[in-house]
Amino acid sequence: QPSLLPTLMPSSAPSLEPSKAPSDYPTTQPFQAPSMEPSKAPSDEPTNRPTKSIKPSPSPSAAPIAPTATPTAATPAPTTPAPSGSPTLTCSDSALRLKIPTVGKPKPYVSRYCTWVATKDTKNRCKLPGVSASCPITCESCPTCEDPEDAMRFKFLYNGKEIVRNCDFIGRITDKIAGRCAASEDICRATCGAC
Repeated sequence: QPSLLPTLMPSSAPSLEPSKAPSDYPTTQPFQAPSMEPSKAPSDEPTNRPTKSIKPSPSPSAAPIAPTATPTAATPAPTTPAPSGSPTLTCSDSALRLKIPTVGKPKPYVSRYCTWVATKDTKNRCKLPGVSASCPITCESCPTCEDPEDAMRFKFLYNGKEIVRNCDFIGRITDKIAGRCAASEDICRATCGAC
C-alpha cells in the first residue's frame, strides 16, 4: 500500500518489489546500484552512467564500435525484385505454451516455450518429441515441413476458451482446419499448409 504523501528524501536502497504504477516525475539522481530485475520496457535514451550488472546477460553484448575518422559515402538503397504471384511463407518458432512429453519422469508432460529450448542444451531439447517441429528456427528444422508428433500438445485460445490440444485435433474436421490453424498460430505447419 503506497503512502498518501511522498517522502522528502528517497531511501538509500531500492525497494524489493516494483511500484504498482510509475512515478509522475523521474528522480533527480539515479541510484548507484543496478536494479534486481531488468526493466519491462527499454529506455528511450542510453545512460551516460551505466551500472555494473549483478546478473550476467543471457547473451554477450556486441563490442563497442569507435566512430570512423571520416564519414563514409552514402550507400544506395537496395532494389527489391517485383513481388511474385505466390506469398512467401515464413518459418517461425511457436509462441504457444508447449506440453512436451517426458519419459521416465513423474509428470507425463513438462510445459515450456520455445525460448526455453533455446536457452541451453538446445541440441538435446530439440530431440524431445515434437519440439523440432514446434520450434523450427531454434532447432534449425525449417526445411522440414512436418507437424509436431501427436504426443506434443500445445495451449491456445479457441472459441473464447483456453484449450490444450495436438495436431490431430487441428486437422480432424476439414471445414474447421482454417480456423483452428489460425487460432493455434499454424503450429501444425504441414496440416495448416504453412511451409
